[in-house]
Amino acid sequence: SISLFIVYITTGFIYLFYPNYLNHVEPMVASLGVVLKNGDFLYPMPVGVYPYSWSLYGPALFEMQAVFQWVDVMPTIVNSKLPGFIALLVSAAILMRIDKGWLYRGYLLYLFPFGLMLFWNRAEPHLVMIVSLSLLLSKHYAESRYLPILMGFLGGAVSALKMHGAVYVFAA
Repeated sequence: SISLFIVYITTGFIYLFYPNYLNHVEPMVASLGVVLKNGDFLYPMPVGVYPYSWSLYGPALFEMQAVFQWVDVMPTIVNSKLPGFIALLVSAAILMRIDKGWLYRGYLLYLFPFGLMLFWNRAEPHLVMIVSLSLLLSKHYAESRYLPILMGFLGGAVSALKMHGAVYVFAA
């Protein structure tokens, strides 16, 4: 599983500089980040105005995009892909540290059929990262009285990305 993470991290790094997106939703996510960066409303009135009416994502994804667009270190397309790539790096580091057993590492192989979703410019890489963090906390701090508070915080953060995201954290 380590070698597969290396392959995906390398692919994600190459994708950062690929001059297009993989999916039609990714430019919408980047565009709404630019909207926030420019100080405009994320959910303008009247309700139902495209592209705001059909998004499955909560405001956290667009706020994250706005931060990366505000930094403006690289071109907009590269800045918009950075959060997903960073989420992949953090997820890989966390998941490889949780447990060194062969059974656990075998379960990690279930991540790889998701392919490009592990680093693209949508909510999924961040869902994986927050779930990885919740698994790490639940394994290493199972006896802590602060664990429910931390898990509640992570559940709230992940549901700001996607409404049903809290289910993934609470399963941990």
